[in-house]
Amino acid sequence: MNDAITNMIDCTIENKIQEAILSMICHRTLNREDLENLEYAFLCIDLDCNGVVTFDEFQKAYDQFYKPQFAKDEGFSDEDKQYSTHFKSV
Repeated sequence: MNDAITNMIDCTIENKIQEAILSMICHRTLNREDLENLEYAFLCIDLDCNGVVTFDEFQKAYDQFYKPQFAKDEGFSDEDKQYSTHFKSV
């Protein structure tokens, strides 16, 4: 039982480190306008305003913003199709 708890703690620490590294990368590579746009997008997706995007919130955002593009038969761009073909052959 102690091993399971230790593993959970290690996983939490690793996730926090990964989160900190990704945050640092974003802050150093994006300009202020990009950061504001990302924050706005996150806040629009985080419907219950708890600072975490759940799968259901992500699914609702996907359904609202991306599904209509595919429904209009816009589908993938030529570049997306190229990558899709590449990955199928790998």
